[in-house]
Parts: sequence; C-alpha cells; structure tokens
Amino acid sequence: MRPNYEPKQANAPEDGKTPCRESIATHSDIHPSSPSQAPFYILTFKYSLEAYNLRSLRPSVLYVWGEKSPYANADERAYKLENTSTGPGGSGEQRIGRVEEAIVRDAGHFVCFERVDETARLLASWIERELGVMREVDELNERDGKWRDKDRRGSR
Repeated sequence: MRPNYEPKQANAPEDGKTPCRESIATHSDIHPSSPSQAPFYILTFKYSLEAYNLRSLRPSVLYVWGEKSPYANADERAYKLENTSTGPGGSGEQRIGRVEEAIVRDAGHFVCFERVDETARLLASWIERELGVMREVDELNERDGKWRDKDRRGSR
C-alpha cells in the first residue's frame, strides 16, 4: 500500500496534453482505472484481479463482501464469481464449490474491522470445509498408494 495524500493520477496531463512530470516520477504505478487512488493505493491488487490472473487463481476462494461496500455491487460480484479459477491452472470454479461468496449485512468495505465476530465465524467455517477437502484428497491418495509410489527414498 502506498500513500497518495495529495491525489495525483498516474500520467495525468496538467494541461490536457502533456503528462505531469511529477506524477510520472512519484505515482507512475497507479493504475488509471483504479477506483481507489487516494489517500492510499495498492498496485498489485488491480493487476492480480485482471481477467487472466483471476481465471488462473489456484487456491479456492471465499469472497467476503460488506453489504454497503462500494465494491460489492452486483455486477462486480457476479464478474468475480463467474471468472475466478476458471482458466488454466485454476482450482475449479463456483459450480464445483471452489469459489464462494458471503455478504455481511450492514458492513462496508472494511468488513473484518466492522464485523469482527461474524467475519471470524465465516472464515472459520470456510477453512474447516477446505481442510475437509484437503483431508479427502489425502485419504484418496493414501488409499490408492499414489504418495507411497512416489517416495524417492525407497522406503515405504
């Protein structure tokens, strides 16, 4: 996270034609379409959620949205759910339970600070389910002997 206290936009023209030399020097990494540019901005977040990266996301995902968050509009949520982990290298998708969402009522963008207990319950429940999935995979691999057959030390 980087500060941008006196809002400058990356490569913003001062006169409508020439990019501002100061903004290029100090804030050249602000993504021009980023809705959050001041007082702080995060470079990596915007790029990590670009379509290709979003589709190739490997871990399962739980999106936790605050009902009143400006980033939790129906179109944005639908886009994320429809595109997360659906591409090469992705973990699966919403249809097979690898991508989920939870909406916390009466919370804004900073859900984890506004509704600490509810956020903790949602995450604990999700993590418990994910650990169950991992255990099932481990049990299948153990039952099939797949891990033992790959032991490079030669011991079983």
